[in-house]
Amino acid sequence: MNPKITVAIIFYNSMPHLVQSIASVLNQDYADFELLLVDDGSTDGSLNYVRGLRDPRIRVISDGQNRKLNYRLNESIRDARGQYYMRMDSDDIMFPQRVSTQVNYLEAHPEVDVVGSAAISIDNFNAPQAKRGTRANPRGVFQIRNRFIHPSVCGRRTWFLVNQYDESFVYHRSQDAELWIRTANQHAFGYIEEPLLFYREPLSLNVNNYIGTQMGLLAMAHKSPNILGFQRYLWILYECAKLALVLTCCIAQKESWLIRRRGVSLNPRLAAHYAEVLKASIALPSG
Repeated sequence: MNPKITVAIIFYNSMPHLVQSIASVLNQDYADFELLLVDDGSTDGSLNYVRGLRDPRIRVISDGQNRKLNYRLNESIRDARGQYYMRMDSDDIMFPQRVSTQVNYLEAHPEVDVVGSAAISIDNFNAPQAKRGTRANPRGVFQIRNRFIHPSVCGRRTWFLVNQYDESFVYHRSQDAELWIRTANQHAFGYIEEPLLFYREPLSLNVNNYIGTQMGLLAMAHKSPNILGFQRYLWILYECAKLALVLTCCIAQKESWLIRRRGVSLNPRLAAHYAEVLKASIALPSG
């Protein structure tokens, strides 16, 4: 029997966060799922770790190559056995009710193809930092490109098969934005304002990764048929200005200021509450 849902994690040199990410999936309050672990050529022991896991819900795919996330996402969609397909990054952590909440939403809303949720950002030490909301009513391409926090999405596998990620190298860091812009006229998206994901955002930026993301967004602004006229030039100017600002902040060692502006800070009571939820999410079974 095929499971109701496939949870897919693409990983590349993801230790030690991968251990907690997998634990949070196996600790879900929903049982009818498979966990598809797709290796992208890891060299840090990640592959050996997942191959050593003994759980009938886990499948591992590896060809030893480094093909980048957009290629691996499409591979995982093709190999998924579930009716629904759920994204998950290898350094993030699920709330215990994430799978059940998103499956129930899609079952109750047959007109919706993809649903995302809010998230709680965490640092490298699992400390809750802020709430990241959804863009339930995105206005224009600037907001549509950030329609979802990418690892929060869950959708119908048939939709992802028809609307696959662009595997061009230029989009290897911005594959989600390209997909949401390309499908912008398909009004079949849902939003859950309840946070269902702990989204890892270290208070420092990987400059090379950020430049890769911006290059993809600039290429999209130049090529996408859904970005027209003056909007195209405005987007290019916006991305260039943003890149200049981020690089300036990095040189001044102020990148943490930028990252904190992405969400709404948590008060101490909420931070403590979410810390307890996170602890329960990654608890390993006794014995």
